Amino acid sequence: MDLVLSLAIGVLLEVVVFFALRALFGFGAKPAALLVALLALAVYVPYAILNWPGGDVFAIHLAIYLVSAYALGLILGHREAREAAEGRIQGWFHWGPAAILAFFTVIVLFDAVLVVVASRGVPEPLIEFFFDDVGHRPGVSSKFTGVVEDDYQAKQEHYNRFLEQRRLQTMRGWQIRKGWVGEAVVGRPAMFRIEVRDAHGRPVEKATVKGRFFRFSGPEHDTPFVMQEVAPGRYEASITLDLPGRWNLDLVIRRGDDRHEIKASTSVRKE
Repeated sequence: MDLVLSLAIGVLLEVVVFFALRALFGFGAKPAALLVALLALAVYVPYAILNWPGGDVFAIHLAIYLVSAYALGLILGHREAREAAEGRIQGWFHWGPAAILAFFTVIVLFDAVLVVVASRGVPEPLIEFFFDDVGHRPGVSSKFTGVVEDDYQAKQEHYNRFLEQRRLQTMRGWQIRKGWVGEAVVGRPAMFRIEVRDAHGRPVEKATVKGRFFRFSGPEHDTPFVMQEVAPGRYEASITLDLPGRWNLDLVIRRGDDRHEIKASTSVRKE
């Protein structure tokens, strides 16, 4: 279900249940708000566990449902207290409760917008309005792609291996020259070449060279490739990239037990 829709339906149901408890069972504002909050937890938490929407969406639903119940109890409870103190029924409007309600409404809307933009990106009409023609450029995305690992704290052993790999790579002293033969143009095959030499300047022959060009806008544009040795220490591959602009490169060179990794970036010209 759409995030904004599920939030709107949930808050609307809370309001309906809140006033039903007061009208049908004579609950006070604060007891009714407490019961509404408990009912929201009892309904939404099991539903979210069975249909897990992600930690951020789960948290924002809980926060807004609980804040909505709290706001109802606070505003109507304040009104009940004034009526009891002054011995007369208060008017329906007062600037204090209205300001509190407006504050919570702004918070709800702002949080909902943040989550929608993170999961779906900025709506294209807004991109066109604020950034002119950016919305028409292929491959441009404003959403959060989730490329950050969720379990990064459990990667300590992997990180230690990475540090050891970097130490060995520095000691090995391989010299890498890389680049396009000519100019890379979007949608056209281009020859990508590397030359590998050891610390003494001798060609590193009979290695296995694999790589991947990628963009942070999303994994759908990842372009893996395997390079062939065309001369001692020289490796080439014909590669076609489908979007103009900046591309990132991961390159791995293996020979026997030796592993050499390179991270770089390149630019592809628009046709």
